[in-house]
Amino acid sequence: MKQAILILAMMVAALVAAADNAYEVAAFYEVQELPRGSKVIDNYNNVKEAKSLLVPVELDKGTYEVKVTRVDTNLYKVEFNYTDYFYIETKYCYHSAYRDEAVLIVNSRYDYKKGSLVFR
Repeated sequence: MKQAILILAMMVAALVAAADNAYEVAAFYEVQELPRGSKVIDNYNNVKEAKSLLVPVELDKGTYEVKVTRVDTNLYKVEFNYTDYFYIETKYCYHSAYRDEAVLIVNSRYDYKKGSLVFR
């Protein structure tokens, strides 16, 4: 009986630890490089120079072992091998990361919450 309680306590502790490192994913993006001299107009009609364009993409449902680097507030570059990468937009994720190991869980293509990012 004591063993069962100890195992249950360890499982709960692991779930709580994982929840502390889990963040909601709102969107997935692929990068399209723009020609030199390209410009964009933002939501406030400001013209800015642009180097790349982030285009929404859909990922297949599943769990992926990835490496994550923070680019900006709630924007992370996700590598799933040394040559393939995409970007994700998170909600309220302030984790400072440089090629940190993580697990990306893709739950849905249609909801606002598309999945979760869990840092190890």
